[in-house]
Amino acid sequence: MSARIFVVLATFVVGCMLCVGLVVFEYVPEPSKEREKYEVEDRFLDMRFTPATRRVNLSQFGLPERVVSEALDRITQIQQRDRDGNLLEAMKGAPSEAGVLCRNAPPLPSRYAVTGILLSGERGKRREVVPFDRVRNRIQVQESYRAVDLQAMYEQTEIQPNAQPDAYPMNIAALLMGQEVDRLTGDGDWGGTLMGPPSLVAYLNRNAEVEADLVEFFAQMHYLHEVAREPKNEFCGVRINPSERDRE
Repeated sequence: MSARIFVVLATFVVGCMLCVGLVVFEYVPEPSKEREKYEVEDRFLDMRFTPATRRVNLSQFGLPERVVSEALDRITQIQQRDRDGNLLEAMKGAPSEAGVLCRNAPPLPSRYAVTGILLSGERGKRREVVPFDRVRNRIQVQESYRAVDLQAMYEQTEIQPNAQPDAYPMNIAALLMGQEVDRLTGDGDWGGTLMGPPSLVAYLNRNAEVEADLVEFFAQMHYLHEVAREPKNEFCGVRINPSERDRE
């Protein structure tokens, strides 16, 4: 009987020592940003690109009203310019390059991937929007696109709990100005002030020269998505919802 009690006590003591060791030495990692970023849903993943949703979409991106209005006018001009359907033919002639317009899910949604088609220029230098007449005749990915860490911009500025509502157009403005590094580090015009974090409106007030390019980019970006995702065009197909696509 005494031997049984001794075994029980010994087992209890050893168990307590093991528990103390786990408490003292066990490494419990802090919640990582890698996990956190996927816990914040991209609010634009279900966005539908149609003529009827133009104003709503551009406003949801966080563009100022004057930029929205100018972009809407520019889309109308682009649509008239593309009456012959050249853009769709260019897409079908380059399905690999234009196929990025069909992807609407992380790690790089189409609204970012399309910058490879629409923005031209070297890293760290002022970029320009590729003229629409060139885009509608030939879809190609610009070489400079491969040198930009778009995924970092997307993840660090949009897929975060405290993401700013105008983060996406701010990222595009940074790319246009060749300031993508400053955008991520918060240097220069991309740093916050005592009044709060940086905003697109404040940035445009200090850098008015980028506004016209911002209008052109968003006009082309939206129209390209419209053409690619129109079911009757049979390019992307009918399944563009992220809940159905890329999660099978």
